This record gives sequence, structure tokens and C-alpha cells, in this order.
Amino acid sequence: MKNLIHKGFEKYLIDKDGNIFNTVTKNRWGTFQKANPRLVKSYPNKKTGYHLIVLQNKSTNDKPKAFYVHRLVAECYLPNPLKLPEVNHKDFDKSNNSVENLEWVTKEQNNFHKYSNLEIKKPKFNSIQNNQKKLQKGIQLYKKFGQLKYPAKYWKVSIGVARKVLVHNNIQIYKQAENIVPVYIKTEIINHIKQNTNLKPRHIKDWIYKEFKLNLNRGMINSLRNHAFGI
Repeated sequence: MKNLIHKGFEKYLIDKDGNIFNTVTKNRWGTFQKANPRLVKSYPNKKTGYHLIVLQNKSTNDKPKAFYVHRLVAECYLPNPLKLPEVNHKDFDKSNNSVENLEWVTKEQNNFHKYSNLEIKKPKFNSIQNNQKKLQKGIQLYKKFGQLKYPAKYWKVSIGVARKVLVHNNIQIYKQAENIVPVYIKTEIINHIKQNTNLKPRHIKDWIYKEFKLNLNRGMINSLRNHAFGI
């Protein structure tokens, strides 16, 4: 077990399954002292379904504070070198807070994962999904051109439906128009910059476009360079 990393809450222990234990107790004089670890119960949030746990800051005796259990597990046990903002449940079960079921992701990746679990019953979605030849042709068009409008036009559906079909079939979505870089591509770019330290921004931009068909602006390229050099 590990201590929580949040200041004032270090006296709580957490294991890899998301169980949290209190290691102090308040004596009759109103001060805290060490005690045998006691399990603190968590409960599901009625709106989100994620499990919450209420803890008290033992150093300042502040009001209790609520934490999401899955984030506490990830913060203690999962490295996050890219500083990704959200934690995803791989098996879609929000009560399964085991470290093996969690991963750091972007907000976009978290939304895509959520969409892939939806039971979509619309006729257009089902007509594509049930026709393997039609499905694979649309996927090939997307992989070739990297834009949703091509499979959408072929399937004769909206871009939103095309996106849901692709996500449902575990196809990575690229959002060139919004300059959103998928994590694995961002990692490749950073590694390329590290290996070629003399590259100028315009050369990096040309290389990114040639390799990934992404047209990034100067600000994003500078951000990637800073990330690569630890600035």
C-alpha cells in the first residue's frame, strides 16, 4: 500500500484495488494519534457513477473533502509523464478501480472510449455495422484520407454517425481541423525532436505534415519542442 500524495491526507493508505485505509484516530483530547488501519467506505456518485470517498485533512482538521477513488489509484500507481488530464476505466465498469483497469488519457480519448460502449440502435448505424464489405470500405477511406467526410459520404450518413461507427470498431480518430494530436503521434513527434535537436520549427512542421498529414500551427510546434527539451 502507498500513502496518498495529497497534502494533509498522507496518513491514508491506498492499495492497487482502490481500498483506502485510515491510519489515525482522534483521542479524547481531540488530537490525532496512530491507530490500526481501518477501511474507509466509498460510494458511487448518483450522477456520474464514479466511486467517491470522503476524507478528512489530518494536519489541519479541515472540513472533509471528497475524492474520486479511481483518480487516487492512478495518482499513486500509474506514471503520467505526458500529464494527461483524465483517468479511464478500460472495462467500462466504474466500480472496478483496480490499477490494471485504469489508464491516463486525454479528454478526447475518454469520450471516444465512452462512445464505443454505447448500444447504438439507429438504423443507419446498424446498416453499416451489419454490412462488412460496406464497413471495411468506409474504414479504408478514412485510413487513406484521414478525414471523416470521406467515409460519411460513402456511407451516406452524417459525420457524427461515421465517427460513432469508426470508434465502435476501434479506429483512431484524427481531428486535423482542430489540431488535436493523438497521444501516440505526439510521442513520436517528441522523440523525433529529441533525436534531431538542430531542427527549426518550419522543418519540424514539414516533417509532421509529411509523416502524419497534420498541419500544426507554430504555437503547437513550440509547445512540442518545449516538451521534448523539458522546458
